[in-house]
Order: sequence, then structure tokens, then C-alpha cells
Amino acid sequence: MTVYRIVCVKKKRDPSGHKHIVSVGLSGSAHKDVPDEFMTVADVRTNIDRGHLFLTIGSRSGQMALVEKDTCPKCPFPVIRSHADHTTDNNLDKLTTC
Repeated sequence: MTVYRIVCVKKKRDPSGHKHIVSVGLSGSAHKDVPDEFMTVADVRTNIDRGHLFLTIGSRSGQMALVEKDTCPKCPFPVIRSHADHTTDNNLDKLTTC
């Protein structure tokens, strides 16, 4: 099992007007916010199915959030989301743009 830290996201607007994360930037270091590699959401979802873990770390709180597979609540698009907790700075939607 590999643990991947997501440090940035790339979003794309769909035809209905809302945005989905389409790819993520990954860092091999807990202390480096610059991505070493990139992965599409489809690849993240496949790797989650294979038992790998994806997480974010809040820039202010230092809190970790696991990333899970989900479906967009506005459409049937397969997405990923960070696990809900008491802080927002570790949310996928709050990460910087790649």
C-alpha cells in the first residue's frame, strides 16, 4: 500500500456550469507543498480500489483528511472528496490550483 499526499487540484467546469476536480498534484514529502507528480481523478479512484491511501494535510491546522471516492451531488459524475472533519483547510476544494 502506498500513501499519497494531495497538495493541489485542477478543476474543470462541466457543461451544466459547476466544477469538478479532474486531476491532483501529489507530493512525496509531508513538508513540501510542491507536487512531484500528477494523477487524474480516474487514476486516484482506481488506486483507492487497489488499497492505496490518499490524504490532504491542512496548511494552517496540520490536520490530515483521508480522500474517498464519491459521486457528485449535482450530477452522476464520479469524483473524490476529502473526509469531513472539524476543519476546512484540509478540504480538497480549499487546496491551491495546480
